[in-house]
Amino acid sequence: MVATRLFLIVPRRLWSVPQDIYHLLAQFQIRTKATMRVITVSTCNLNQLALDFVGNFERILEAVRKAKADGSSLIITPELSLSGYSCLDAFLEQVRPQKLRNLAKTTYFLFQQDTEMHCWEVLHDLIAHDDCQGIIVDIDCPSIHLGLNGVEIICNSSASHWQLRKLDRRLELIQESSKKGVDLDQMWDARFQPARRTQAAKEKFYPSIELDASFTDDGSTTSRLTPTKPATILKPEEEIGMATGCWMWDYIRRASAAGAFLPLSGGVDSAATAVMFCSVTRLVYKASQAGNEKVIKDMRRICGEPEESAWLPSDPPELCKRIFHTCYMGTENSSKQTRDRARQLAKDIGSYHIDLNMDAIVKAFQTLFTTLFGFQLHYKSQQGGSNQQGLALQNIQARSRMVLSYLLASTLTFVRGRPGGGSLLVLGSANVDECLRGYYTKYDCSAADINPIGKINNKETAFLNKTGLIHLLGSISKLDLARFLRYAKVEYKLDVLEKFLTAVPTAELEPITEDYTQSDEDDMGCTYEELGIFGRLRKIDKLGPYSMFQRLRLGEWNHMAPRAVFERVRFLWTMFGINRHKQEILTPSLHAETYSPDSNRYDLLPFLRPRLTWQYNKIEKTIDKLEERKRSS
Repeated sequence: MVATRLFLIVPRRLWSVPQDIYHLLAQFQIRTKATMRVITVSTCNLNQLALDFVGNFERILEAVRKAKADGSSLIITPELSLSGYSCLDAFLEQVRPQKLRNLAKTTYFLFQQDTEMHCWEVLHDLIAHDDCQGIIVDIDCPSIHLGLNGVEIICNSSASHWQLRKLDRRLELIQESSKKGVDLDQMWDARFQPARRTQAAKEKFYPSIELDASFTDDGSTTSRLTPTKPATILKPEEEIGMATGCWMWDYIRRASAAGAFLPLSGGVDSAATAVMFCSVTRLVYKASQAGNEKVIKDMRRICGEPEESAWLPSDPPELCKRIFHTCYMGTENSSKQTRDRARQLAKDIGSYHIDLNMDAIVKAFQTLFTTLFGFQLHYKSQQGGSNQQGLALQNIQARSRMVLSYLLASTLTFVRGRPGGGSLLVLGSANVDECLRGYYTKYDCSAADINPIGKINNKETAFLNKTGLIHLLGSISKLDLARFLRYAKVEYKLDVLEKFLTAVPTAELEPITEDYTQSDEDDMGCTYEELGIFGRLRKIDKLGPYSMFQRLRLGEWNHMAPRAVFERVRFLWTMFGINRHKQEILTPSLHAETYSPDSNRYDLLPFLRPRLTWQYNKIEKTIDKLEERKRSS
């Protein structure tokens, strides 16, 4: 009989075990005979939510049932699967003492705070549950130093937030680690015992629970070793479509929204956002056709279908028409080209589209201003106009679009006769480069509920494609979004996207004349190429003004005179500095990559919390006990 030492793994933050849970752990034993060193292991990828202890418990339990059905003796759950990922603020809650009782005496145990206490409660219920008997459930990842304490199997269940191309690096690390040996017998043969004992003597003792148990197969099954499967590596454009699609769907269903609303301007940024929502409908449709009951239930609820409904969409555009709303908010400054592009894209993806002119709103503000001050505002291209007056007129249009967006988002479900009404999530489409420069209006239609492209920067895709600079920038996300739109053009059959990719970026907030057409780059005083380089060097390479000057002088801008390089660097840093206030109120967005202007770029906390059912149930039980004690006294 081969004896294997087991180590029951618990979250690394939870070292002090409450007495009642310790006794339960001590009683948790598996007694099997091992004649082979073959282990059946299950891993799981769970959709855990921060602080959703009820949902997290149920999803772990479901995974355990599936693992046992497959004959596994060990299941590895993701890191922080009890509390959910990205909830550091909850682990920093106030420390408080908690009194616990057992049969022997009254003891006092100091919980760090509520979140740790609830993690222990979930762990207790999992261990005590009948479905968890006869299988080891790994909840978290210990230190490799446990190997010197006699542990033979160390499970790495670490997790982190999603990011473009992150899977590639993760697989490299896993493969490199796996090459170091996974055969337990070979590991025993390779150990030099005197050296190992010397190292082990220097290691600190880790608390563990000895179990008379074995993972290994006793030879009675006919299980075969799992063949090696090649990893599925998605292309960046595929990742963008799937990640943004899942992200938007998750927030729509968790916010109990009735769909989404997007101001569709006819530019590449709002077009990219619309195509990403097209990915939402494609993914949901595919899941519904596969019979995914959870997705079908959420889809019918969001569409306003009654509980007894058996409705399923016939294709993605039918679903899109039910839950996605787009609107072209034109003014006298808008062009026919942008209006036509927006209308065609909405038709191709199947959204419920509104085409309107909002000149009456803009003129109402102008009339009010003239009534108050007896002065009429003019654009800088008009006689008597100035840059200051022109910016004021442009901001009237931009901010009116934000107000109109939220008006439509809160009323369109009622207008369309959706049962129960409901509100729509407003989608934004501000890109990273313009945020760095401050080239957007504070509280315009970039002020939304969520922004799928806020961390995916692209505006001058056409320029980059035509000049070939797209391969030289180093700001890879420009290439990623261009690839995504070209991928969607073919995969989603959206030929109209070519017109978006080749269009000159313009805000269309000023009058178009024979000798003047508003251009984003002219307004900004710099190119999108320069912004891309500035953003990469500032955020990713972490360079200050002087180091950035030296890098550019010797690198990308070595064709320029040193003083010219200095002038550009000074301009970009000045614009970045004076517009920081705009970046403090950026709409929450998907963290697609490290490159970001967001002041809270390291704060990946979810801004949509669960219903906290576990916590509220505990409060209810406490109140019941207090009320019962009061009645008994």
